[in-house]
Amino acid sequence: MFYNGKNHYKGLGMMSGTSLDGVDLAACDFNFENDNWNFEILQAETIPYPSFWVDRLNRVMEASAAELASLNMDLGKYYGKIAFEFLNHHKLEVDYIASHGHTVFHDAEKGFTFQAGNGVAIAAATHQPVIYDFRTADIVRGGQGAPLVPIGDELLFNSYSACINLGGFANISYNKDGKRIAFDLCPANMALNFLAQKANLPFDYNGELAASGRIIQPLLFELLHLEYFSKNPPKSLGKEWFLQSFLPILNKYEGEQIQDLSRTVCELIAIVIMRSLFDVQPKEKGVLITGGGAHHHFLLQRIKELSTLPIAIPSPCIIDFKEALVFAFLGLLFLEQKPNILSSATGAETDSIGGCLYLP
Repeated sequence: MFYNGKNHYKGLGMMSGTSLDGVDLAACDFNFENDNWNFEILQAETIPYPSFWVDRLNRVMEASAAELASLNMDLGKYYGKIAFEFLNHHKLEVDYIASHGHTVFHDAEKGFTFQAGNGVAIAAATHQPVIYDFRTADIVRGGQGAPLVPIGDELLFNSYSACINLGGFANISYNKDGKRIAFDLCPANMALNFLAQKANLPFDYNGELAASGRIIQPLLFELLHLEYFSKNPPKSLGKEWFLQSFLPILNKYEGEQIQDLSRTVCELIAIVIMRSLFDVQPKEKGVLITGGGAHHHFLLQRIKELSTLPIAIPSPCIIDFKEALVFAFLGLLFLEQKPNILSSATGAETDSIGGCLYLP
């Protein structure tokens, strides 16, 4: 591999979350010294999806095979366009682009996953080497194909007790007995945004909607007794599970006030997080919370109130772009031909080097 053995890289990480907020781009500088990788986010930006893409991605699970193939290529061209414009606007040069793509299907139990946004199209538009399709290598080794961020938590954020990301789904990563354990916890922004949009809000700004509500105890009881929450890791969640298992319970209570439904979902998230921390060894820096849900002040308040460990909130840049940063790092490890997916987190037979490389 022509990159192997470098101690300095500049990479662009691209991440599209299940909540369809937009595409996160983070241009990162990585430097290896004293047996550790250090990083700096040079520039970062979230490009909101135009309504055309929100509608198209919301309908993709019902698309025909031809429509899915067309969307995959069109989305890759769109990603390439915004990446090219981002690099030009900030006058940045990078060694590579690492793109997660947008998850359309993810069902580890059935052995498949698919992230749209063709990497070849990104490479053609940007004239940069592109690494994409990170999850498949783990799936074929019997893993969940998720979560992928733990290797970044282990090598870039290991001074924290645990790392929790509040994205479309909440997930956790921590080191136990020398191994990095990680798994999806529960729906987060996917459920909270779904409810906020019923109140004609794009999202629950600062958690004001949930803060004004009360807990619906029967709903909380039903949600907490979903089978997923009693399963041991490794385990992962996808939109299919949200639609088939979580949403039908939520819809049973659609006559309730939206603020009460939002308050109840916040309580669920805080309780599931509290339970997940029972196994975590405390470290000085506490539990790192990132992702869009870290801007939900009421949810954070409940997490802090229920948690037995101190909660650490980093800079806004890390809150919003940690996942894009880590995908840039996954691309670096791919180029170094070093494992970037941990079997201890996914349950696969072995660690693997996830990704496909396309050279422009």
